Amino acid sequence: MNMAVDALPVMTAPPEKAYFKNKEFSGTSENDADKTKKITDSVSQFFKAYYEQNQTQIDYFLVDGADIKGAGQKFSFNKIDRINIYKLSDKEFLAIVDLNIDSFGNSIKQGFNLTVVQEGDKFLVKTLEPRTSNIDLNNKSNESVKLL
Repeated sequence: MNMAVDALPVMTAPPEKAYFKNKEFSGTSENDADKTKKITDSVSQFFKAYYEQNQTQIDYFLVDGADIKGAGQKFSFNKIDRINIYKLSDKEFLAIVDLNIDSFGNSIKQGFNLTVVQEGDKFLVKTLEPRTSNIDLNNKSNESVKLL
């Protein structure tokens, strides 16, 4: 098991090392309630597969060419505690996710940034990055937000 630690530990797929790169982000909150619900549902199903299922099930939630390995079926996905969705383009979104998993009866908080792409009526994961920086989530306006 590999770990990247900034504030919350992040479990990543063995045996590869976690990779992260800080970058600037400018985007606006997604305001379409139906689209936000569909993205949230897709992300929740992806994380259930990521933590609990084999690679074939994980690949179902990925865009073609995405190389995201699961956490080795060693954890149980509990729930998403918080998700903020930002529109990058008409069909591409940034989902900032705080979630909770179980490891041998212990609750572990996780934080990820995902790029999600709409393909038809599906929302698929393009990238998964451990949370290494925070975005100003207190910005309640529909203005652009900046990576801190």
